[in-house]
Amino acid sequence: MIVSIRGSIRVHVQENENNASTSAGDDIISSDTQADIVIRTYNSASTIDRCISSVLRLKNRGRIIVVDHMSSDSTVEYCCNKGCEIYSENVGLGFATTLGIQMTSARIVMFVDSDVEVLDTNFIPKSAKILEDPRVGTVVGDTFGHPFSYGVPLGMTAFRRSDLSKIKIPPRIGGRETFFIQKYLRDNKMKVSYIRNAKIHTSPARRNKNWPEWQGSWVRISSGFNPREIIYSYLVIFLLLANSKNLRNLLYAPIFQAKFTRGFLYPSKWNMLERKPDLNIGG
Repeated sequence: MIVSIRGSIRVHVQENENNASTSAGDDIISSDTQADIVIRTYNSASTIDRCISSVLRLKNRGRIIVVDHMSSDSTVEYCCNKGCEIYSENVGLGFATTLGIQMTSARIVMFVDSDVEVLDTNFIPKSAKILEDPRVGTVVGDTFGHPFSYGVPLGMTAFRRSDLSKIKIPPRIGGRETFFIQKYLRDNKMKVSYIRNAKIHTSPARRNKNWPEWQGSWVRISSGFNPREIIYSYLVIFLLLANSKNLRNLLYAPIFQAKFTRGFLYPSKWNMLERKPDLNIGG
């Protein structure tokens, strides 16, 4: 069932394979190309105001498309009041990611996490210039002050729509959906470019004591029992903690890796992470 109300819109979409878009987009990118913004939300009221306010300051910004996982707080109300397009789904992060891509029309698609504040207002024209090179598959905005870059996190990341339209992400994937994007880039020998000091990422979900297990579970579910992914994940954990520039965090790395491994070995036990609603708008 699809219900659409234009203006301040909320579209409720249930899982349906026929929703897939057949448009491959256009590969022609120039420095003045606009980008549509995709923000995936779930009970994000405590961070969404700073996120949306910062996105509105982006140069060459197109539409703002919010894909919400049936939030029970004020997330959707806030986004509607800011003129965003709202699509509501009850399937999973993989489905939300694909739906967001399908709803875009610009040649560049930029993902922004709901707990991210954009600092670099020129990120889209910078990314468009970089994406003129067909050997580059994506441009990642790094967190302010972080010396180490890694992977393809979707916190603040730009792609050609024509590339994203070719990537199949299982709809019920609840984490590590980036595995399928990275695999596409690797298979097509595409590079990842990074822009320093582009954002602030508050990451409230990481405060959950079982966040490492949750991460491990979704690495296992998305990629299977893949030694390459295990080694890669251990490296990411080290770089993640090293970016904090905090010795205590760095010394925590072996414990984090052990908890991650526990989630990887027993994914069915650790694949849920509670996100309580915040009934107030944060900030």
